[in-house]
Amino acid sequence: MESSNIIENRNRGVQLENEIGKIFEELGWNVNNHYVLQKNQGLLGNWYPDIALLDGEKLIGIIEIKAYSNNNRNYLTKMLHHVRFEALGVLAAYEATFFMLFINKNAYLFTSNGFYQIDNLPTPNNYMDLTVGEPLNIISIVDTKPHVKKPVESKEQSQLDQVIELIAKLSEGQKEIISNQVAMKEKLDKISEQIETLSGQISTYQSLVSRQLGNADSEEEREKIISSFTDELIEQIRNSFQDGYDLREYRAEENMLIDLFDSAWDKMENDTQKFLISAKIMYKKQVTLGDLIDYSGVCVLVTKALEKELDKRFFTQFMNYMKEHYPGRSNHSQFPTSLLNQYGHPKRQRDYTLGSVPFTLCYKTNDNISLDQQENDKAKLLEFCHAELFTGKSDEEIMDLLLDYGEEIENIKNDYRNPSAHTNQLQRVNAKECIDLVIDVQKLLKRMLDSFDQ
Repeated sequence: MESSNIIENRNRGVQLENEIGKIFEELGWNVNNHYVLQKNQGLLGNWYPDIALLDGEKLIGIIEIKAYSNNNRNYLTKMLHHVRFEALGVLAAYEATFFMLFINKNAYLFTSNGFYQIDNLPTPNNYMDLTVGEPLNIISIVDTKPHVKKPVESKEQSQLDQVIELIAKLSEGQKEIISNQVAMKEKLDKISEQIETLSGQISTYQSLVSRQLGNADSEEEREKIISSFTDELIEQIRNSFQDGYDLREYRAEENMLIDLFDSAWDKMENDTQKFLISAKIMYKKQVTLGDLIDYSGVCVLVTKALEKELDKRFFTQFMNYMKEHYPGRSNHSQFPTSLLNQYGHPKRQRDYTLGSVPFTLCYKTNDNISLDQQENDKAKLLEFCHAELFTGKSDEEIMDLLLDYGEEIENIKNDYRNPSAHTNQLQRVNAKECIDLVIDVQKLLKRMLDSFDQ
């Protein structure tokens, strides 16, 4: 998760790019802040400059803005070598005439001959005549102090001063970030230690669970073992981060999810919201820290969020509906088979898992039940859905939705939740797929919640 300082500084940079673009517009340029240099001659891929200067529709100049508060000579030297390589590639591949670079309080023009410090901004009329003297080498640029000559108080000179002042503002924002680096490092060290500790705990549980799964005699028994593992893992994650996440980081991730889910966010349980926020934060921390452990924790958090909302509707709410409309032990035979235990009594909530949901939605069928029981399962499901989840939809519309949900839930269970019980089976790519499927891209959880009345 990026800090608010970095986000604020990036926003400041975008704002300053727009202001600088206006200055060049006043000089007669056609300015484009969203110009894309398309792949050309196999030298470079698509490239996105800070500002493109056009004379009409013809690309003439590229402007890059760099604001660094790091005064280490080696660092700045490496940065300038990178910029020089970048500039050479742009001039060769895209046939631009010049490449202009602002570094904090200095302005440079780069041509195929090298860097030149300039004292006036280029215009569509004078850009061919701006280079004066010999080109500068990298070391001389690194050692150059902030310097703007004022031999003539021209329009170009005055506007150059404005640009330099704007770049200086961006540099001040960078200094604020650098000043917090020590504190950030300490925080990352602590997070790293927490994740490494969690890694050992997860591996221990995975080893135990793998042995238990090897001795399981049925799918139902395996489901209970994995469900117990995920519950224990959730508890370990909570304990590992019991001091809480950074509040600004947590709020930033929460706000992004609120925007993403929109009205569906308010339909969620508080625990669901916390699972989603924690999953996104934990994923980003593991990526930042170099993938220290497998991503079982991330996938368990995501699938547990999904399970929480399904449990709420297709166990708790469905069970309450059945008990209200079919009261007493004599009516237990009317209950959907997925809500009953092996003795024909209503299940306890802890025995209803993510793996139970496809049976409740009639996507999967237990081999041990009769055709009459299958028909009753579907009839009671539709009755409940008409009454409390999908008012105004036909039987066909409801079953189409539920069967689609059942298939997706079964795949998520098999591809992400179940592998979490085994060591090193879930890597970054799997966690990203799981997050994309449930939250960010296919948005299964949002689609389901949007389709439900409540």
